[in-house]
Amino acid sequence: MGINMQKLKHVFIYGLLLVLPFAIISSSIAQEREGKKDDKLTTEARLTIFKAQTAMSEEKPEEALTILDKYLATQPDAVPPAVYELYAYIWLEKKDNEKALKYFRIMYEAEPDNAKVLKNLASLTFQVERYAEAAVLFEKLYEVEDATTPGGSLPYAVNAYMMAEDLVNSKRLLKKLVGLPGEIDAKWYEWLINICLEQDEMNEAEEYIIDLLRINPVQARYWKHLAQIRIKREEWQAATSDLEISYRVEAPHNLSEWIILGDLYRTTVNAPLMGARCYMEAYKENSAEKDYISISRTYEMAYRYDDAVRILNEGIRKNPASTALLLEKGRVLYDARRYTEAIAALEECLKIDPQSGDALFQIGLSAWTLREWDKARTAFVQAKRLSEKYSAQCDSVIDLLDDLNEEKAEVMATK
Repeated sequence: MGINMQKLKHVFIYGLLLVLPFAIISSSIAQEREGKKDDKLTTEARLTIFKAQTAMSEEKPEEALTILDKYLATQPDAVPPAVYELYAYIWLEKKDNEKALKYFRIMYEAEPDNAKVLKNLASLTFQVERYAEAAVLFEKLYEVEDATTPGGSLPYAVNAYMMAEDLVNSKRLLKKLVGLPGEIDAKWYEWLINICLEQDEMNEAEEYIIDLLRINPVQARYWKHLAQIRIKREEWQAATSDLEISYRVEAPHNLSEWIILGDLYRTTVNAPLMGARCYMEAYKENSAEKDYISISRTYEMAYRYDDAVRILNEGIRKNPASTALLLEKGRVLYDARRYTEAIAALEECLKIDPQSGDALFQIGLSAWTLREWDKARTAFVQAKRLSEKYSAQCDSVIDLLDDLNEEKAEVMATK
């Protein structure tokens, strides 16, 4: 019952924004736009940035690059970060992420603790699908940023580690997230649980699920997670209780879930009537022959023969030509010791399929029990002719009936 890795990654992809918004214009550039002077920029640098921005506003990126290239040629050793940031912005506008990354890396090397630079570099690195590298950058960003949301950029780091299929580091950061003070995002617990299940760490997963249930005890999927763990441990009673609570909180969307609970009730905790209730929920909209038979046998396990027959009759009303349902009805009535009714149901089956060795054999058994010897013998003879699987049984019964008839004839002859 392991978790599919692709599905696990899918949870993370859609649980988070893929990239952080680009804060392309640095504080220095923003100040230039607002007419505020940045003492760190020379007059030539400010003029260059202004000319390049003007070219970009006129949708002339090549001209903007030429302006920056000329400045770079005259000032190779003293280029302010704002110039490199503008380079990156231009290449992003030109949809060349690799060249944009080049300039973000230059800025990062110059200002490794600049949160805005880290955010841009990490986001773009993720966008070009270098997930392991992006994860490290997002984690570094968490250390230097002034986070406005719980966990800051750590969830993005988790996302990147997951895309890199690095469960170890994903789990490490998720444990850190759920241990943070303040309000905890339930998704962090859910992701941690998925990883624990993937790694077959059932005890640890159970601890996190219980933590989640303390936060929100009326969340159906948490109870399902708990049931999954207990099924794996073969703790049937506990698993059944967990699923029952889950379905009471929220009705299953997938009818197969009712079947799982029904199977647990019927086969592991010896509660066939509860199992029958679940099967009825599963099959109430669209039942096949096998479904009616399954529900009927569940009622039969609880010795509720009337209910077993009632279910089969419902199936027969919807499928009047079903020999399988008529055969099953005959068998159930035989087990209920209602032999005459069993014969009637089986004779209805023969009207549809006169070559049914199964129906004839069961008629023979019912007639035998009723001591209708001639009817029993006729049925067994026909069953043997039509179905080889009953040959040995029919032979022994036919021989016995023939012996009885001979003895009866001898007795009659002596009178």
